Amino acid sequence: MATKDINALDANALREGINLCIANAQDLLRSANLTRASGYRGVANSLFILSCEESIKAFVLYNKFLFDDDRNITPMFRLHKEKHEVAKQGYTL
Repeated sequence: MATKDINALDANALREGINLCIANAQDLLRSANLTRASGYRGVANSLFILSCEESIKAFVLYNKFLFDDDRNITPMFRLHKEKHEVAKQGYTL
C-alpha cells in the first residue's frame, strides 16, 4: 500500500490495508506471547500494545470502508497517541 494520502484509498486498497493490519497484529501478538514465555514481560507488554494499535488501525480502515467516512484518519497511522485515544474512548461510527 504505497500512497501518501490514506484518506483517498479506494475500496481495494482499504481491503488490502485491513488485511495487512490484521496480519501485523497477529504477528505482534504471537511475538508478544513468545517473548512473555521467555520471561521478558516488559518487552512482551510493548509488543502487545503494538498489536492492539495495529488492530485499531484495521478497525479505522474497516469503518472507512463500510461507511465511506470522511474523517481524516492520517493521525491514526502516524501517532501512537491517536490510537491510544481510540482504545480509551472508542471510535464512534
